[in-house]
Amino acid sequence: MSAFESQPFVSTGSTSAGAPSLDPYRSTAALKLTWGRANEFKEGDEAIGVAALNDDERMEARGIIASMRLADIQSSLFVQDEVSTFIESFVDREIAKSISSWTFGELKQFLLDKSEDEIKAIMPGLRSEVVAGVIKLMSSDELIAVSSKIYNNAPGSTLGARGQLGSRIQPNSPDDDPTEILYSVLEGLSYGCGDMVLGINPVNGDRVSVARLEATLKDVVQTFQAEDTLKWCVLAHIKDQSAVEDTYGPAILSTLFQSLGGTSSLLSTFDTSVPNLVDLCCRPQAPPNLYFETGQGSAFTNGADHGVDMVTLECRNYGLARALTKKAGKWTMVNTVAGFIGPEVFRTSAQLLRACLEDLCAGKLHGLIMGLDVCSTYHMGVEIDELDDIQESILPAGPGFYMAVAGKSDPMLSYLTTDFRDIARLRYKHSMGLSPSLISLLSSLGTADPTTNTLTRPGDTEHMYVQYRRRKGDTRPETEIRAEARKQLDEFQKRGLDLGYGCVEGFRPPPAIDGPKRDIYHAAKRAIYERLPEPFVDELRRFRFDGDGGDGGFPGAGGRCEYVLKPVTGEHLDEAAAQILKRRGGQLAQTVAEMEGNPPTNLVQVVVSDGLNSDSVAAPGHLFPFLRELESSLRAAPAAAGAEATASTPPPPTRGAGVVHTFVPTLVVVENARVRAGYAAGRDIVATLVSSAAEYATTSAHGTLRLPRFFTTVHIIGERPGNGQNTFSAYVACVTLEQWMAGEVDHGVVALVSGVSATAMRPETAAREVAQVVRRKVAQGGGAGGKGKSVA
Repeated sequence: MSAFESQPFVSTGSTSAGAPSLDPYRSTAALKLTWGRANEFKEGDEAIGVAALNDDERMEARGIIASMRLADIQSSLFVQDEVSTFIESFVDREIAKSISSWTFGELKQFLLDKSEDEIKAIMPGLRSEVVAGVIKLMSSDELIAVSSKIYNNAPGSTLGARGQLGSRIQPNSPDDDPTEILYSVLEGLSYGCGDMVLGINPVNGDRVSVARLEATLKDVVQTFQAEDTLKWCVLAHIKDQSAVEDTYGPAILSTLFQSLGGTSSLLSTFDTSVPNLVDLCCRPQAPPNLYFETGQGSAFTNGADHGVDMVTLECRNYGLARALTKKAGKWTMVNTVAGFIGPEVFRTSAQLLRACLEDLCAGKLHGLIMGLDVCSTYHMGVEIDELDDIQESILPAGPGFYMAVAGKSDPMLSYLTTDFRDIARLRYKHSMGLSPSLISLLSSLGTADPTTNTLTRPGDTEHMYVQYRRRKGDTRPETEIRAEARKQLDEFQKRGLDLGYGCVEGFRPPPAIDGPKRDIYHAAKRAIYERLPEPFVDELRRFRFDGDGGDGGFPGAGGRCEYVLKPVTGEHLDEAAAQILKRRGGQLAQTVAEMEGNPPTNLVQVVVSDGLNSDSVAAPGHLFPFLRELESSLRAAPAAAGAEATASTPPPPTRGAGVVHTFVPTLVVVENARVRAGYAAGRDIVATLVSSAAEYATTSAHGTLRLPRFFTTVHIIGERPGNGQNTFSAYVACVTLEQWMAGEVDHGVVALVSGVSATAMRPETAAREVAQVVRRKVAQGGGAGGKGKSVA
């Protein structure tokens, strides 16, 4: 039993500014506060109340940790859940016992002084929270010094090895276009990228789409006969990947992916659990490679932090990855998406650099091959050129791999990260080699010189397409194949994609694309603070699915700046909005009562909000074609006998296979909204609908009021700007009334159709996909759906 477990809770005193005093031996709350205050400042720690108020408090906390013994720390002291139990079971107890008397200060000095072999000898005995504690004691230079000594490449592989910089080609497409994905992969390969994995985030996470994307990536690998060199992965939910494997056979998958959470409650938000992960990672037919993604801030932004600071929870992510790796006995890579969420986690380039160094060192101390998505959202205070500086600053610490996208701005996820050109530039500038297997492949394609280990045709996507077609048996003249590639690349460029431009000296982007990219960056910065135009809001208020005039909608609460910097303010509705929604719930109960015992199976409420890009919603040809096609697509489902609703019911229902879908006629319009505002709107409406039905049962001569089984919100929200496509998303929460009442609606049970715009996934196409999602979920009784990167 540890000192914490044997000590009763004692109320603490206070130090500066009225903050609680630090005595971690008094309570687990004081322990969490000590661990939080020791961090370099980040907004995410401040949001949960564990950040230091000043440098004096920070140094006090670090001094306390430095004097504590490693034996004093156990995972369950921070969070008592399945994650703690699981990661604790894979800590080497003998090694942990041998160093249990060390203080954290002594551990820090050991890591700074000793060799790689000596450090690796104790790593299996380091608990995740112990790693977190020692990370907090190190300066950024010390984190680099320790990281630069540790390399966890797999036996017989140079991936993750000293002197190598790997990369993941991230060929995302705003509409899952297989042709765009193919060209993105080919261009990335021309720059020497992709040796770690070809990994795509799907727009549509349904299993048919996942299978199609898996096949697209597999085709490239097989065409180049590169199965021993290139791995591929679709970053869908692990359940959907496994289902695809069951349907199409194990050969369709190369690598199994899942986002990890450092607490069981966060895993639940991701619609998974420790037993589920163990089962799917360890089953005999699972692929031989595992790929996990993590990132500081994912727990607190999903209300799953348990009062624990971000560095500690991130270390628990690595503990979970280490445990799953050992349990499954598979080759594993981990990528931390350090700046993906936004300014609620941290805002500045200095904080981004610190987070990357913390994550890299912590991951390496867990024995993992660690990659970094050195990235930033457009609503953070990080400039484009600052990302280049951060990439350079991290390299001495020896990251296993970076992300690699076409053009620095991901065309689907709308965030800034590492360009294909950046990987080539960094390797060349710092004399970092390509892996032997990749240089061999590129040499066979005529794009690299194996004698000098250098690229010979960087950015020559047309040449790569010729090589691809040749291996498909295409015997046309090279000029004809190149012309075909050029025509397709020109089409991509018209859509604002950075494909086919090549590079200039030093692997830099040519002016033809560098200038427009910077224009998009500055336009995105402005777009974040724009509000929905008032005439457009008025039009939304008048819109009705049944064609008559209406009065739907209401404004959100809070100012735009507060919303951008503190997104939690956009997750909840103010009291005035809640009252409007309660009235709507009561009106729906009355409408259902008028159906005389024949309610629809599913009520559909459309919610419209600005998100981070109001123009993507208000742009001509975006929202209203989507709404009309959504109504038409659900109405087009074949009707079944015996499923008739009363003819006078407004608005007209839609049917299919015995199911009746009815749209709530008016929209809910919310300004300054985040994704969860849609869930809040649904909960308020359903709560009043159910309570009104109960009241009806006690006052009406007709007795119990039959209600629809399902209530669906389709939340249309502006995506992050900056991808050049001006896209919006639709979050579909289609669950039973019981699930709404039980508070079970969150990201884990919601399907997402994203990347919708006139230049990406057409609004009409997206509407049809949403309709398919709704029908499928009703048929399945409600359920989960999602995509690779964590929803923020």
